[in-house]
Amino acid sequence: IQSCHIKPRAMKGQYLPSNGIALCRDMHYAFDNGFIAIDDDYRIIVAKEIDKSELYKKYNGKKLFIPQEEFYKPDKRFLKFHRERIFEKFESISKLKNEDY
Repeated sequence: IQSCHIKPRAMKGQYLPSNGIALCRDMHYAFDNGFIAIDDDYRIIVAKEIDKSELYKKYNGKKLFIPQEEFYKPDKRFLKFHRERIFEKFESISKLKNEDY
């Protein structure tokens, strides 16, 4: 299990429990590179371009385990940021357009 930033540090993401999720190495890579995202109900969304992949399609719609305490829950603002700026872009974070985030 790895700690994964939802809003990346390279995009001014903070070191907060609410800006992190625990993922296995493969899913961490997929999340960071826009292959998957998480909706506001904490369910996995698989990018349309790869949703037929045997590796990923079984996760589409699966709900994540979310801590009960608000302080530790993934912040929906960070999840939205990831969906809008990283999901389905298929570029490394360092190559995304460098704007005010």
